[in-house]
Parts: sequence; C-alpha cells; structure tokens
Amino acid sequence: MCTVTILPASLVSAVNADAEDPLRWRLVCNRDELTTRPAALPPAITRAGSRLAIMPVDPESGGTWIGVNDAGLVCSLLNVCNGSTATRAPVSRGTIIPPLLRSADVDSALMWASQLEPGHFQPFRLLIVDGRELVECCSDGHALHRRRQPLHDAVIRTSSGLGDRLVARPRAALFRQFLAATSDKVAAEDLFHLHQWRGREEVSVRMRRADARTVSHTVVEVREHTVSLRYRPAEAAESVAITVAA
Repeated sequence: MCTVTILPASLVSAVNADAEDPLRWRLVCNRDELTTRPAALPPAITRAGSRLAIMPVDPESGGTWIGVNDAGLVCSLLNVCNGSTATRAPVSRGTIIPPLLRSADVDSALMWASQLEPGHFQPFRLLIVDGRELVECCSDGHALHRRRQPLHDAVIRTSSGLGDRLVARPRAALFRQFLAATSDKVAAEDLFHLHQWRGREEVSVRMRRADARTVSHTVVEVREHTVSLRYRPAEAAESVAITVAA
C-alpha cells in the first residue's frame, strides 16, 4: 500500500530561482506495509541495461516499489485493494519495476510493461512518469488496462489494505488543501506526506494501524542535470540520498 504524489514543472518553478541545477519535477511516495514484513534495503545505484538506476530493494523479492534512472524515468507501484479476496500469485509485484528502468522513455517502458502477464501478479497499479507524461498500467489480476495523460497538474494516487475507496477521497482532498494553502508547492507536498489525522491514523497519509504502518518515505527529484532519490525509513532520523548525472 502506498500514497504517491507528483508535482509537474509548472508547480515547482518557484524553487528554481537562480538555481544552477533547476528542479524539473518531483515524485514523493509513502510506503505502507504490514508490520511482519522485513525492512527494505536502502537505495543503491544499479545497472539497468545501459542505464544507471537508483532504487531501494525489497529483500523478499529482490525487486522494488519505486525507482528512477538516469534518463529521468520514474516508476512506482501501488497495490490495488478493491475488497475482493486476494489470490496467490506466482510472481512478486516487486519484480515489475527493475526491467522497466532499462528504458530511456515512457514509450519504451510501456512496451516492456505491456508484456506483463496479469495473472502472474496480484492486482497492481504501475505509474510510469517522465515529467511530461504519466502512464498508468492497472491490473485486476486478469487484464492489464493502460491510460496515458499529459502531466500538467499535480497527481495523487493512493491505496490501502482497508480498501482503496476508503482512503482515496479524504487523502486527495487533503492534498488539494495543502497545495492551495501556499505558493511553495514543494514544501506543501512534503508536509502532506507527513500528515496524520489524530484518531484516524488508519486512513491517514502517514498511516498506522495494529497490523500495518507507513514504513518509509521516498522523494525523487528530476533536475536539469541530475536525478536524485532520497529515502528515509519511518524510524530513521536522517535520509539516505543518492544522485546520478542525467
């Protein structure tokens, strides 16, 4: 389960004044997991075909839920929880993203994603973003549905083991409130991902319930000359930040 937000170029221009390496766009992800799941390994630079990629690693699958490569292509994965009973699947969803990070652009990544067999995975929503365009590949476990849209406005996608519909509306409304409250959209995005409703922790962006909680916070920033991924486990005082040339 995750909450992912995206700020396009039009909303990050305020932080670019006199910048030598101006921010082009950014994506932030809260990862929510069961308390029984082992902690992820911190992000590292890895080879993805001819490209360099940065991603944290899930030790159970050897894969990841978020990654970025030196072409400025970002992939992020959310579970789909629609109330139906989950079935066993032979392949972990964590293995979906690493092959896509070989791609130089959205079209190439979409070609790889289109070859996925939905029946091999539990339902998922895959986001592929290059700052100009967002591609979503959604699987219900039987079919893969694709949607493309230009990236003009802020985006939020979210999921919960309690049911995606339960959290989608309140989290989206809160995100809009944070963005509307200030001209500094980057600061607003960061504050949103740290927000927790008192007494409603189970539906909060920084969620907590008896069996699950937000376990990490990841910020991906694509700049004019560099790409960076900053990763902070929930209990850590400091982030791990890695940057590669774009």
